[in-house]
Amino acid sequence: MVSNPHSDFTTHSAPCQLSATCQFSSHGLLSGVVLILDIATGTLVDCLRGHAIMVCSIVFMPNGKGLVSCSQENAFNYWEFNAALSNTHETGGQFSRRMQEFMGHRDIVVPAVILHDGQWIVSSLHDCTVQFWDRHGCMHLTLQGHHSYGTRLSL
Repeated sequence: MVSNPHSDFTTHSAPCQLSATCQFSSHGLLSGVVLILDIATGTLVDCLRGHAIMVCSIVFMPNGKGLVSCSQENAFNYWEFNAALSNTHETGGQFSRRMQEFMGHRDIVVPAVILHDGQWIVSSLHDCTVQFWDRHGCMHLTLQGHHSYGTRLSL
């Protein structure tokens, strides 16, 4: 079991998200940490450290093998789980690693959506743009023309 350096959940910033299997929940903190909890036991499974400031939103990959965390530092991270987290109920160690940091935003990344194939990530920004990224961090398309930023994306 991972020790919980953030036992005070009053520092929570991002809405709680459930994995596709409803086995895990994620919690973003003001400190920039993402907590992964086993829902059945309430056990802290992992602490994802990759943001310097507040986590705004989190979304699990449709296949349950990772997640994307968005922050107020104009970036978002793609995290991949190892087999122990994505395929079993085991707990007790570092199960995740940051695969890619998505940089280049001009403002806060609010929500992100991962397309069903897991290969594309769509992000919405406070600068009123929507951006389409591949999983490897390459931005392919920016949509502009909104007059206010979006707080939700749905594809």
